[in-house]
Amino acid sequence: MSALLVHLRDDNYQGRVTVEASDDLRHWQPAGDAQLLKVNANGSALSQDRIELDGAQARYLRLHWLDGTPYVESIDMEVQAVAVHAQRADAQRTWREGIVAHAGPKPGEYFFATGGAYPVDRLRLNLPQPDTVAPAVVYSRTGLDAPWREVSSATLFRLHNGTVEQSNPSLSFAPDTDRQWRVVVDTHNGGLGNGALTVAAGWRPATLLFAAHGAAPFTLSVGSAASVSAAVSRDEVLAGASSVAATARVGDALSLAPDADAQPAPPDARRRYLIWAALLLGGGSLAALAWRLARGARAHAQVGGASGAMASGLPVESGAMNAPADDADAARSGVNANANAKGDGKA
Repeated sequence: MSALLVHLRDDNYQGRVTVEASDDLRHWQPAGDAQLLKVNANGSALSQDRIELDGAQARYLRLHWLDGTPYVESIDMEVQAVAVHAQRADAQRTWREGIVAHAGPKPGEYFFATGGAYPVDRLRLNLPQPDTVAPAVVYSRTGLDAPWREVSSATLFRLHNGTVEQSNPSLSFAPDTDRQWRVVVDTHNGGLGNGALTVAAGWRPATLLFAAHGAAPFTLSVGSAASVSAAVSRDEVLAGASSVAATARVGDALSLAPDADAQPAPPDARRRYLIWAALLLGGGSLAALAWRLARGARAHAQVGGASGAMASGLPVESGAMNAPADDADAARSGVNANANAKGDGKA
């Protein structure tokens, strides 16, 4: 036996329980202890119902309730085979701790990044303040322009009972390689309060079994997007073989090979780019020179026209502006000329 799952009928209970084991109902040995919790509030339920037994093999078990006896609805037992598989998976899981989630523009919104395309299947959300209970939904996306998609949801809690602190278990979901993550917390009960939400991301590193041809050492290359997987199940080719892997070591650093999927540039591509750049530069220079010549010719023509007009006695721009006054003077000159003509006739 690896664990007991105690299902309580009480809506609210928090207390410690110890488990003892015996084969004859006379001699009892400690087998485990735990802090059980069940809270229902505002339609949300918190439950911590697991008691680890550490592989007890006794025929009988008994429970001692240290903080009052609750109403027990049922008790389930987890056998060793399931526990061993889970423990083995947890032992192989890699964790990245201390990821700080930054508050978003909306209340109850937090963002963080895993820092790589890791196949994350566990998240531990560490609340900043004790005595906090808040439902939350976790989202992820591949990039800044991609839409968010829901990954998991849970009621987050961090509660104290004397010197004992209880927190919600890790969130479990299918492996997710997205880099961008968002946590949306229900703020009806105050949200997470002050302080920073920290996250731990866990994943099981991928393993690779390959058939080696030739003499060692062997080199594996990865990263070709055009390659088609030819992987087969290990059990299909190595039925009954030992699962113990040989020891591998990291070799010397090698220079990266050229990208196999990239198209090689033509040998004369650089020359063609230089020719085009020279043509564009020469064309721009010619256009600038032509514009300067045209501007100089236009200015010279204006100056020459004004000088010719002044030499012939014709009014230039200022005369055009004073045309009405000149007409009046001409009219007066005509009257004087007529008067002089009449006087001469009389004489």
